[in-house]
Amino acid sequence: MHIRSKLNMLFLGRAVFVTTILSVFGACANISEKPTPANPAVTLGGEQVPSQVSSQAFSFIVMGDTPYDDFGNNREKGTSKDQKMLADAVKHIKTDIKPPFVIHVGDTKKGNTKCSEYIYDRFAALVKQLAPIPVMYTPGDNEWVDCDRKGDSELAKLTYIRKRFYQTLPVKKIGNSPEFGYVSQPEQVENASWYYNQVQFATLHIPGTNNARNWVTADDLMVAKTSADLRDAANRSWLDTVFRAAQDNGARAVIISIQADIIATENNDPSIVGVPCQSAYDNGAQICDGFADFRKALAIKSVEFQHPVLLIHGDTPAFSLNQSFLENSAPNLWRLNGTGDGIADVTHVKVNLAQAVPFSASGLLTGMVPDS
Repeated sequence: MHIRSKLNMLFLGRAVFVTTILSVFGACANISEKPTPANPAVTLGGEQVPSQVSSQAFSFIVMGDTPYDDFGNNREKGTSKDQKMLADAVKHIKTDIKPPFVIHVGDTKKGNTKCSEYIYDRFAALVKQLAPIPVMYTPGDNEWVDCDRKGDSELAKLTYIRKRFYQTLPVKKIGNSPEFGYVSQPEQVENASWYYNQVQFATLHIPGTNNARNWVTADDLMVAKTSADLRDAANRSWLDTVFRAAQDNGARAVIISIQADIIATENNDPSIVGVPCQSAYDNGAQICDGFADFRKALAIKSVEFQHPVLLIHGDTPAFSLNQSFLENSAPNLWRLNGTGDGIADVTHVKVNLAQAVPFSASGLLTGMVPDS
């Protein structure tokens, strides 16, 4: 497609080098320490936390982009198709799959519906229904960026989400330390990292709507721009921290979850690819690429790491798993676009590091397999 061709021009032949990213926030949290081969551990605040060391295959669940049909007369409990799907999925997850955790990549509602208390209550209820399985959640654009479609401040909604869903840990404690060595970024609490079965996991807050830089209609544009710039800086800093932790912990793979499809551009316009964003924009879409810096940093870090890396996201309809991401500028990088948007299902992700293709996925309820 045109966008990938242009990405190929941007990335093909790029030399591998180490990039030092200056964060406006200062030092990152220390989340790792070199383990002994017999008992890998992650470090949280200087205290080692035993980690699962088996190299056996394992699986987990990814949710996102649902419910999208829960509005109007379908708002009553259990009446919409997506609500019924989620109820069935929760039952199957807790009874049969029993994963170590669920990753939620955001978009807990349809973008053009009101960001009401009901929306956030419903998501909180889903998290409670899945307990004691922890839910690692990264926000989507629908539940904060798009709230100004109905007149609400998107930045106020982001503040609300952070206060409501990130004040307590999603995992239990083992002794004085969180399970899986879970840690969140102090300056951006929705960014998290944890270690499971020789894989370093992370969430990064990268939403759609051009990384929250387009269609800003209820907030001051300079304030919105500053917020987006600070979030991008925190994400770049956290990406460094996560890959450093993976190296220090002897991880054999890294799995990163975000909300946005970072290949998608406004109206699929290939001329936008790689054009940096200088501002936030009201009442429309500016001609820029809000994901360019992250794509570049992810490709570089993946090549440096040399082991398999999987990027998980939602945001767009195509249920797909492929390794042609960024036109092979990082040959060890896969991309999974999960179910939810267009397919009423959640995604069952399997990891087997003993195989040449270590990642696979399918719809939990439908059994659908992703396009390659």
